[in-house]
Amino acid sequence: MESKKKKYKYGIKEKILSFILFPCIMIALFSCIYTGYSQYNTIEDEIGKELKTAAYGA
Repeated sequence: MESKKKKYKYGIKEKILSFILFPCIMIALFSCIYTGYSQYNTIEDEIGKELKTAAYGA
């Protein structure tokens, strides 16, 4: 007996889903990274301003 391997062929739904899902995931990932980086820089700037104000007041 010869074993038959069933090859899975992607249908139109799977192709459309993969073309839509992959870019959405990448956009979300880069958006999260950019937002985190932006927040980190903003917090650093605010801390620097507060330290300068405290040093000027002292």
